[in-house]
Amino acid sequence: MTIKRSMTTLMAGIWLVAAFLLWPAANVTAAALAEDEKQVIAANEAFYSAFRSNDMAAMEAVWSQTEQIAVIHPGWPELNGRAQVLESWRKILTGTGAPPNIHSVNARAYVYPGSAFVICYENLGGAYMIATNIFARENGEWRMVHHQAGPTPTPTHLGQPI
Repeated sequence: MTIKRSMTTLMAGIWLVAAFLLWPAANVTAAALAEDEKQVIAANEAFYSAFRSNDMAAMEAVWSQTEQIAVIHPGWPELNGRAQVLESWRKILTGTGAPPNIHSVNARAYVYPGSAFVICYENLGGAYMIATNIFARENGEWRMVHHQAGPTPTPTHLGQPI
């Protein structure tokens, strides 16, 4: 019994030391992840800002210049490649334009090494769409590689529209 208790105490001590030694690394990782999440949410907001303001130059800057990109607008077929994707945005922004009150609501970022995605609701001034926006890290910045939005029931939080 004494040897077993000594081994248990020794193992508990080893785990305690390991946790103490690894704790700063875990904090750095958590802090880095939180920073990446903030940056991805900011990139997502930059997309909606460009959309809302009909700013084609800002829209071009949001999208990746080095990765394959694609978009699926509601009711449109898949468009892929930088030329097709940006031409679709050009048509939207110079045609009927963006809904003037489009805002990303309840955006949640999911970050992985080198890539991330955001799921959010698009508030169109009372009507809602749900969107998935995928980003890749490009030269230290998060750039969009895919956007897809579609209809959704009015989202609720605690019984109230968001």
